Amino acid sequence: MSVQWRSRAAVRDSAGMRSRPQHAVTGRTSRTRRLPKRTDRAVVPEFQVGMTGEPGGPGFTDPLVGGPPQPELSPEEVKAAAKRKQRAILALTLVMLIGIGVIVYPFAGGWFNSKKQAEAVTGYVDAIESADVQVMLEKAREYNANLPVMPIGDYYTEVAQYPPEYQEYLALPGSTVMGRLTIPKIEVDLPIYHGTSDDVLMKGVGHLYGTHLPVGGPSTHAALSAHSGMLDKRMFDRLPELKVGDHFFINVLGEELAYQVVSTEVYTPEEGVEHIVRVPGEDLVTLITCTPYGINTHRLLVTGSRVDGPAKKLGYEIGPTGMVERPWWIWPLIVLVLIAIGIGAYVLQKVKRQSAARLHDQDVDDKGLFLEGASVGDPPADRM
Repeated sequence: MSVQWRSRAAVRDSAGMRSRPQHAVTGRTSRTRRLPKRTDRAVVPEFQVGMTGEPGGPGFTDPLVGGPPQPELSPEEVKAAAKRKQRAILALTLVMLIGIGVIVYPFAGGWFNSKKQAEAVTGYVDAIESADVQVMLEKAREYNANLPVMPIGDYYTEVAQYPPEYQEYLALPGSTVMGRLTIPKIEVDLPIYHGTSDDVLMKGVGHLYGTHLPVGGPSTHAALSAHSGMLDKRMFDRLPELKVGDHFFINVLGEELAYQVVSTEVYTPEEGVEHIVRVPGEDLVTLITCTPYGINTHRLLVTGSRVDGPAKKLGYEIGPTGMVERPWWIWPLIVLVLIAIGIGAYVLQKVKRQSAARLHDQDVDDKGLFLEGASVGDPPADRM
């Protein structure tokens, strides 16, 4: 019997099967199809019954495999396909990280803004120690006593329209803050600024010009406004949670004023200002924000009446510095980022291993030899 040597690639092309050689580095066998361990017959010839079509041509089927053989890729094509997969995995990982950032941004933004607001409150408290607070308080009360009844303008009037002397009241050297508003029930601790311009309301609470300064006193009614529904700021988001009987506190130049909620009403912007009026003998403060949440077509007015304090007497503990939100989101963020990076690294490594194994298999196929007409597993002729 004449024996003819054939490469493994030739045997694979004719039989539609592949051997499963061992990886030279990892010692693992590649995940390719193994030739059937048949010792009773040679490799199936092309004229075998049940085989249709020309080998490698259209319509070719092999009864041992059940379908056409897989096309052979050059090493360059294998590497190019691996690089495309790696780029797709990197892009997917980046999209995952961006998605995590979008989810966490409102919480992180709220924390950073609360930190800035706390710093402003702390700076205000520190600046009080070097100011002549009694003189400043007397001037503010005199302003309130002489305040004429005037129409209250829009909540978002520009600062340039305010009289210059208005911004001098309760102004401390080195600080633009005029007071501090604390609402323990809804965890609000914000600085109070002059006016309600957009720039002011992006930083904290604004004092509505045309109302009394928030220093207390009979027959006074101060109004304080802040945003709600902002993506990265809390402000008055939880103001609707206040009910009649709840308390809030205003600290101006070291003097703490306590107020108890007596009413919560919703009006249109035009109707709302009409209800901010002085009541003889009453010491009132109204907190204003937009409502409904995210729509902002109306105004929520929460009005409080002066009660005896201090906060500790009413069962509240207010620290000397501003409150900062607890950054509960840090650990979930770290876990999600590590998971996304881990998944991306695992899939990338898997693609690299598969690409290396495929290149190794092709190298083995090109170098390996089979006997033409010999049984699979027969030893080479020089060993017979």
